[in-house]
Amino acid sequence: MRLVGCALAWLALTLGVALKLPFLMQLDVDARQALRVPGFVASSRVLTNAGDPLVMLALALCLLAVLVSWREWEKAKLVAGAFLAVALFRWGVLWLVERGRPADADADALGWSYPSGHTAYSLTAAMLLYLLVTPTLRQTWQHTALLVVVVAWPTTVALTRVQLGVHWPIDVLAGWLLPLIIVPTVVNIANFEARR
Repeated sequence: MRLVGCALAWLALTLGVALKLPFLMQLDVDARQALRVPGFVASSRVLTNAGDPLVMLALALCLLAVLVSWREWEKAKLVAGAFLAVALFRWGVLWLVERGRPADADADALGWSYPSGHTAYSLTAAMLLYLLVTPTLRQTWQHTALLVVVVAWPTTVALTRVQLGVHWPIDVLAGWLLPLIIVPTVVNIANFEARR
């Protein structure tokens, strides 16, 4: 049911952005102004790299190499499938919606804005980390520490994208919703395949 809720929320946001609904655009402007804090640009530039698509690609490839070397084929397919599905879906939506970045966006930010890739990829990685590591943990404090990391990491990345002015808040919200839809779907497909 949560998956359906995330999908409906994502669809509503995407339609609202594509149609440039005035109340949604104004909400984005107001939220962006509220979230930008002067003086945090330098630290935001460093922290945002924790969601950089190239960093996430390197992380995914390293994880895949480890899983393949351990002959963990199902887990490797899960990681590859989740990252590939998020990337392909995101790129398709980027080209369909063609939402521009904020006018004062960092010159290094390229391409369309909706949905945020840094946010989507960091949450995808965090969710996969949680799924793969949780079964190996024995102590409650280990679970708590992992949960803090997998929540703080993509949240920090998302906030830095708004702080740096390269995304609207709705872009990062959509970037969160995308892996919340796709990763569980890939897991469900993998579980279905394993039972066959």
